[in-house]
Amino acid sequence: MVKRLPQELLATEPGIPWRDITGLRDIIAHQYLDIDLEAVWSVVRKDLPPLKEAIERIISVRATQPPEN
Repeated sequence: MVKRLPQELLATEPGIPWRDITGLRDIIAHQYLDIDLEAVWSVVRKDLPPLKEAIERIISVRATQPPEN
């Protein structure tokens, strides 16, 4: 999904490693037999909370903006 988001939107949250998120998704989708589950769990524990907060901020800001045509 990150690949489909406009760069302008991603730029509103520069602290989020969007490229790394895309890379992890690609590994999980295409190299699932080689996944290090401990590494994935570490990402979930450490990186998911800030990502969730960033997404909530993006949604909040977008909800106050008029719809785009």
